[in-house]
Amino acid sequence: MNMVVDMEPFMSRNGLAAMQLSRQILALPVGGQLPRARDIAVELGFGNGTVQAGLQLLERVGAISTSSHGRLGTTLEAADRALLWELGGMHTLTMSMPLPYSRRYEGLASGFLAAFKDVGIPFDLLYQRGSKGRLNALVQGSIDIAVTSGLAFDLQRDELPVLELADLGPSSYVGAHGIVLAQGKDLSTPGLRVAVDRASADQTHLVESVFGGRDVTFVETYYSQLDEEFASGRIDATVWNVDEIDQHLHAAVTVQELPGTDRSTHAVLSVREGTTRVPRALFDDLDLDLVHTVLDDVLAGRRFPAY
Repeated sequence: MNMVVDMEPFMSRNGLAAMQLSRQILALPVGGQLPRARDIAVELGFGNGTVQAGLQLLERVGAISTSSHGRLGTTLEAADRALLWELGGMHTLTMSMPLPYSRRYEGLASGFLAAFKDVGIPFDLLYQRGSKGRLNALVQGSIDIAVTSGLAFDLQRDELPVLELADLGPSSYVGAHGIVLAQGKDLSTPGLRVAVDRASADQTHLVESVFGGRDVTFVETYYSQLDEEFASGRIDATVWNVDEIDQHLHAAVTVQELPGTDRSTHAVLSVREGTTRVPRALFDDLDLDLVHTVLDDVLAGRRFPAY
């Protein structure tokens, strides 16, 4: 838990410098070197003495610990990210991910909430259908962090000013993908009606990889409506997340697991290029192993999802 900070010392010019310094230090990794005081003074418009006093104030309240090495500069030895976040007046971080309609997504959402709670950063988790919509919201500044599959990110990274923050590895986003065919249909059946969700870059890519060049008709629909579409007979085939096939598909179909394609099963976190709203050093302290642990526990039934 963070200590209760007496804010009165921050109601001064030294305190104002300390609050602005908090934002700069949030971007520094522990073990990294602080910029020279005179360089910070020029950037922030304060005198050298004011900057030094601001740093001393941050040390006094326990927000940072530093060590001086003379001409070699000053090293950041420790940082209370939550306290620096509060003192810097930073906003609540927002992350957007798919709707939690599979147990894996429930576990992923629960893991993110646990990890951000552990680091003490104010955090809101939002849910939005389609990787294209999430990455566009990221570029427009509506959200701070987007969660997509690695494949979806790779397909769009050259078109959008986005940067990858973290890759959670295989099976963190979906377990696998499968080719789904209505009963009595196979890949050689002429005139297949194949469902595609154009809002989902990776699903679109996988569908076109399997069915492109065949005698098929593509039917545009929402990823979340595939069960209903199969049950009504409106579609004959698609590529679908196996997690959802196992949990939500009730229509009579056959499923052929599709080998992993690039990073199609990886959960990837991304930010807008050039953003100052998500300090990269924050992710040095964010426990991604905790995200994996919570995800695994939810999948195994050892933990109830909480998101």
